[in-house]
Amino acid sequence: MPCANTHRVVNFAAAFSYLASRAKDKQNGIAHPLVGSSVLALLATLPDVIEPAIHPHHRQFFHSVTFAGVVGYGVYRAYSWQTQTPQEDFIRSAALVLGSAYLLHLLADSLTSRSLPLIGK
Repeated sequence: MPCANTHRVVNFAAAFSYLASRAKDKQNGIAHPLVGSSVLALLATLPDVIEPAIHPHHRQFFHSVTFAGVVGYGVYRAYSWQTQTPQEDFIRSAALVLGSAYLLHLLADSLTSRSLPLIGK
């Protein structure tokens, strides 16, 4: 089972790789590689806050393939959203950051021997 530090490193590395590959004119605010990567690293343990990793069988619904699909769909919708106001821009960015951090955590957990349950117990 990946520990909190492993989740932080995975989230930072994945976010940095993506954000650094973007065009320079799109690397501002939360999309700056160091800023965005740091935020995703800080949010890396969000699923374990919701379902604490206090025992090996802590992976329930919020650590499931089903919930990953729900979050993935939300990230897709946020990514496709054509915002009109600065408030909508903020909400879109927050949804992308939170959703991406959550999905990266689940991805790391899915690569362990316990993997992820389909729905939970």
